[in-house]
Amino acid sequence: VVAAVNRGRWPDGAARGFALIGYSIPDFYLGALLLILFALNLGWFPINGGGEGFWDRMYHVFLPALTLAFLKTAFLSRLTRTALLETLGRDYVRTARAKGAREPRVVYR
Repeated sequence: VVAAVNRGRWPDGAARGFALIGYSIPDFYLGALLLILFALNLGWFPINGGGEGFWDRMYHVFLPALTLAFLKTAFLSRLTRTALLETLGRDYVRTARAKGAREPRVVYR
């Protein structure tokens, strides 16, 4: 939403860059990079194993879940930006702005 509202500015460029990187990096490569960085170099997460108990399992599954979430978030951010840009160009949005509705009311309600 922030990228669509600030079209052509730095938040839009950052969101488009994130989406481009998210589409470009294969999931197996991103997973390996996260393992190298957070498990081997920093030692914050385990490399293998299943864990004992619920919270330990969540700790073990965090990096694979982060890898998959990164790729899905890149797709969803691009889809949301495109849909909102299309909606903001519609006649009823221009009419609301012409009648004096403030920008937060037009965009967020």
